[in-house]
Amino acid sequence: MPSFCPASGVATDCVPLPPPNGIASAHTRILGANFGSCHTSNHTGTVNPTQLIGINAAFWMFSLQGTNYVDFSCFDFSQPDQCTKAGSGILPSSQVCSQGINNYADHGLMLTYQTSQGPSNVTVSDLSIHGLSDEAVTGGPL
Repeated sequence: MPSFCPASGVATDCVPLPPPNGIASAHTRILGANFGSCHTSNHTGTVNPTQLIGINAAFWMFSLQGTNYVDFSCFDFSQPDQCTKAGSGILPSSQVCSQGINNYADHGLMLTYQTSQGPSNVTVSDLSIHGLSDEAVTGGPL
């Protein structure tokens, strides 16, 4: 997956680029390996979704910023270490994510960041998101 690294040269500032746009009659499809059988019969959980694991203080794991006509389904967002960015000053330092010490990701699915354009005509389904250090889904409505 192509990525963008700003001029700062800091590896943790590198983020994956959004997928290419589809068109109304042919959506770009980003589908996990178990797509089509990815949710429980009562739609309360996922079944064998493809795992996306956030490491090295990644700022986001997947982006749909500015995309059009994209289908994204059957993924599990997680991180290896049990730590958070939300508890600084309250939690013991061992539970607060620190760059260079913990393997974590700040955000799972990025829809918009700052003034970026959000996605349109996008379908997101069958996601399992747990254990991220900050926000699971970031941005405005689909």
